[in-house]
Amino acid sequence: MLRNGRNVEYAIACGTADTYYRDDTPLHPDGCYVARVSTLGMRPGDTVVACFPSVSTLILDGGDENTVNAVAQLPAYALGIGCDDTENLEMLWSRRKQQHDREMGPFLTPRMFPYSWLGLTARCDGFVFRIEDDPEAYLQYRGVDGTPYPDRTDIAVTLVWDSLAHDYAQEIVSFLTC
Repeated sequence: MLRNGRNVEYAIACGTADTYYRDDTPLHPDGCYVARVSTLGMRPGDTVVACFPSVSTLILDGGDENTVNAVAQLPAYALGIGCDDTENLEMLWSRRKQQHDREMGPFLTPRMFPYSWLGLTARCDGFVFRIEDDPEAYLQYRGVDGTPYPDRTDIAVTLVWDSLAHDYAQEIVSFLTC
């Protein structure tokens, strides 16, 4: 991952949503990870890029209601990348904020996330994000135990790959990155 064109520290962990069902049969990809970069310390206007420099063939795959994803087919693997659809989620946030929806509140910040997803990189090798607001303000959102919600301050990108030897490789990669 890059911040303003320079390497930035990030965490990577096994993805927990790693099961795809086909005809009631649970299937798992060869790899499913979530990469997270904290936006704390970043400033409005900063850009973050999550990319695969050796892959320049990602195409947008549509995502679902609240996510976006892109997929690529390499010589031996299907590869996918996915993240929150910040445009759609911000629209829902704004609407519910105007309606004073208690389920979504309290509304302590002007946005749901301090960043927005801008789309694919010019090389089609990953996603571009822009910091829109001061990430420190989003530390106000805390769980019952008092710890901040990392989903409010971290950019999380799901990475999934599977061997093309499996006839479901494209399906599983697309599904699990949505």
